[in-house]
Amino acid sequence: MRESPAPCRSAAPRLPRPLLSRSFGLHATAKTQCPNFCATLAQFCATSRDRCCSTAGLGRLPPDRARGKASRLKSLLYASVSTLAADEEEAEIGRIVEVSRAQNARLGITGTLIFTKGRFAQIIEGPAEAVDHLMEKIVRDRRHARVTVVDVRKTGRRRFTGWSLSYSGVSHYIDKHIRPLFDEADPDGIRQLRQLMQALADTD
Repeated sequence: MRESPAPCRSAAPRLPRPLLSRSFGLHATAKTQCPNFCATLAQFCATSRDRCCSTAGLGRLPPDRARGKASRLKSLLYASVSTLAADEEEAEIGRIVEVSRAQNARLGITGTLIFTKGRFAQIIEGPAEAVDHLMEKIVRDRRHARVTVVDVRKTGRRRFTGWSLSYSGVSHYIDKHIRPLFDEADPDGIRQLRQLMQALADTD
């Protein structure tokens, strides 16, 4: 089923750059590691080409603000169930993105957010203390239910360098990759979701 395009608030919206060729460059082993990765990304792109990329260029951090000591960097992936009513989703997600971009920039946090109209998934990366502080706030946020940390790892480099928070709009198709993680933290499912989220953030 074709997804409904998100409303455009710009007179001359900028469409996202093609993700496929760049994603395959980012994930050279994606086909062998996750057989469904390429098909998933291709379908997302096909169903998203009419959407406006109103967030292009926003939430970017200067390179020096995105650096951190490698020995202290943490990357955390969580999933949660949205408690937002349908008629308040658009406005509330806009507020989440706006506030989070400013807050993350102050904390030295980078990452990406996915919203599927039923669930959230977010990758948060940065100094361990800042990541833990942010997760404490998210757990207490009434817009989230069943907040589940599905993957935590130390990392030697950031995957979302320059983004205090990347957000590309509602991503219905990614929901099937988030839903199973509430019951089982399957390593293959986690790896595939991380790859999809990085590809959709269009990072280098």
